[in-house]
Amino acid sequence: MENVRQLNNLCGIDVGCTNIKMVAIVDNTCIQKSVPSGDELTSEYLNSLITEFYESFKVKFKGLGIAFSGCTIDGQSVYHTPLTCVEGLNTSAFSHLGCENVKLINDANATALAGTLEYPESKVLVAVTNGTSIGAGVVINGLLFTGSNGFAGEIYGNPTIVTDGEVTKIGRICSGAKIMKKILHNQEGGKTICKKSAVYMGSEIVSLIHSFNPDTVYLSGGGFNFENYLDYTLQFVYSHTYPSFLTNLKIVQSGFSNYSGCYGAMKNLLM
Repeated sequence: MENVRQLNNLCGIDVGCTNIKMVAIVDNTCIQKSVPSGDELTSEYLNSLITEFYESFKVKFKGLGIAFSGCTIDGQSVYHTPLTCVEGLNTSAFSHLGCENVKLINDANATALAGTLEYPESKVLVAVTNGTSIGAGVVINGLLFTGSNGFAGEIYGNPTIVTDGEVTKIGRICSGAKIMKKILHNQEGGKTICKKSAVYMGSEIVSLIHSFNPDTVYLSGGGFNFENYLDYTLQFVYSHTYPSFLTNLKIVQSGFSNYSGCYGAMKNLLM
């Protein structure tokens, strides 16, 4: 991909609730690695994993970008996160690497920036991530939109009503992790579970389309890979979005697979 060349000699990390993805681009060659994370991962071990990967290339990287599940206001310290391994994390924790350009970024925002690498002509790009959790990021005219306090896109906690009238968070219904849990517990057939979950995901995407009027909706994460789940979601979106919003709108999956957060974290270093 031609636009990835701008990321040469950068390193990107995506710390998720299930896996830690790592990408280095050295002499225009991409090297990817993934290791399990989980609740037991400590900040010390996370630091050692990143350090080992970073130093294994014996090159002087121009920057280190770290995406994570949670929020940062200044790009230098973690404000809020569900991950114990990054609680209180500050970029100074990596000063031993001798890298002068280290930045933190929310993982959904990083995915949105990855989308600009694939679709640089987009005026408004909305990214939706679906894995262990769900999230959203918005890029307007090439610039990341984070809201007045830096929290824009935190859609996981959006309240919704389930069939019994109970109010719950949307992320508890349609995230990939929750779908997998339901399938494993065999509460219903997998097809039925995906079809019901797709309604909630589809409604969230429609809301984002109606709010931001994007020309690109960029989808990333393993949660979209359940059989028929993406098809059901798109059917809902196209059936319930106002027709005028569909003009020139493309809904696409990330070409970076599950590493979009890494590429976006590197792109953030250049912003």
